[in-house]
Amino acid sequence: MPPGIYIRDPEVEANRRVKISATLKGQASPLRGRLMPEETKQKISEAMTGPKHSAFKGQRISSGGYILVYQVGRGYIKRADLVMEQKIGRRLHPDEISHHKNEVITDDRPENLELYANTAEHSRYHALKRGFGVIIQPSHPSRFKDWTWEIINGKRVWINLAKRRGTSE
Repeated sequence: MPPGIYIRDPEVEANRRVKISATLKGQASPLRGRLMPEETKQKISEAMTGPKHSAFKGQRISSGGYILVYQVGRGYIKRADLVMEQKIGRRLHPDEISHHKNEVITDDRPENLELYANTAEHSRYHALKRGFGVIIQPSHPSRFKDWTWEIINGKRVWINLAKRRGTSE
């Protein structure tokens, strides 16, 4: 038969499926595979991750272009975040953002990194840099207008400014 697209006859197709179904009756589906105990699945999973995997090289590139480094117990982390953690001497808070001053995301030198407290602060920086002024506002300004945070003894502490001024509402 010459190559091309052939439309199958619906009746023939239905008969073919019935015959295949009858042939495989009582047998496990060849596509399903075998059932494994959860313990075995866990062992296979652990054997195929991180340094134990045959293709492991220690780092990879994320879809956004950031260099990710593998750390046991933490998984893959941005290399910029690791450099920032070494620079400040502690782990980053989940909200904190390490920013590349020259905007080259593979340049992870300590002198090229800045720390922002959260995504809003980082976005505000970029908005001001691009000339848009302050355009980022909290989702509920009335709830957060009297609150700010400071780092005291290496920990983030939320402070109510109204109470500090003595004018709580």
